[in-house]
Amino acid sequence: MMIQNRSAIFTMNMKNVVIPQSIMFEFSHVLIRIVLYPLVSLFCLNEIAAAASKIKKTWVIIKYSALLFGLEWLSDWLGVFKHMKPYLFWSGVFWIGYLMLMMMIMKVFRRIFYKGYLKP
Repeated sequence: MMIQNRSAIFTMNMKNVVIPQSIMFEFSHVLIRIVLYPLVSLFCLNEIAAAASKIKKTWVIIKYSALLFGLEWLSDWLGVFKHMKPYLFWSGVFWIGYLMLMMMIMKVFRRIFYKGYLKP
């Protein structure tokens, strides 16, 4: 949901990002937003849940934020999601914050789900 809002804000309101007026690019952008980013996020959450220490969890967040950052800029290089201004720093900050928020939401849901049961 955050990716949809971020894309809408940057594309429609701030005009920092342009999606080319080609059906192929528009369809690719929708697939990246709806399928690829959430899939990578789920893989990250799976690895975070399996990680034993905070150091390993930190490395998982860094690894997956770099992967998501790379995917975003790869789509820029391919022309699917064209950045009008280079904002490398804020893009990296967004992906780290996004994954940390996803991790916190996962912890809340796991706490509610396992309430009254032994921890797995």
